[in-house]
Amino acid sequence: PIRLNQYAAINPEGQIASLESANPNPSHWPLTLLPPGLINTHTHLELTPVGTQRADLPEDIHQTTGHDMARWLVEVIQRGARWPQTPQAKYERTHEGLCQMRASGVTCVNDIGWHHASLEALGDSGMRGRRSLEFFAPPEPPPATEAEQNARGGKYVQPIVERFHAAEEWLNTQEASVQHRVELGLSPHTPYSVGTWVWQQV
Repeated sequence: PIRLNQYAAINPEGQIASLESANPNPSHWPLTLLPPGLINTHTHLELTPVGTQRADLPEDIHQTTGHDMARWLVEVIQRGARWPQTPQAKYERTHEGLCQMRASGVTCVNDIGWHHASLEALGDSGMRGRRSLEFFAPPEPPPATEAEQNARGGKYVQPIVERFHAAEEWLNTQEASVQHRVELGLSPHTPYSVGTWVWQQV
């Protein structure tokens, strides 16, 4: 991949061996195509085993459509809850997903997640991407009183803000190359699973 007058030399294992500043001469690789990297705009890398362990799901779950989507989602969430939940385990699942993407030509991702370990994996990967913090909140009417507003803000808004600021602090401690490659974002789940008031506050 060529960027800013640089190109990456790839070793037989598919890893970046070095970055060269000289302009590559296409005549050196007459049968080589250098396409731009693909972009995955919505992925949940902590759930990478969903794609690699499909046999763990019920036999008919792979053909679900329409209203069956809710059943599929419940199955995935329940199985994910049985996986190890340590930061290291979450890092490794995200790392595996990034490796699979890189092998398929993806060089930039928008990873939707919540846990800090997945952000670290993206930073270590050498890939460009955005880590979008996903959040949920029930679609309730706006708070009627200040006490209700404070209670709902402490329950739904404050954890999101704190988690985002923690990610910012981590990113600010990283090398310039990581800060250049990795961005932070917010990802409300859906209009029907995040209330308007919480969207506005965040």
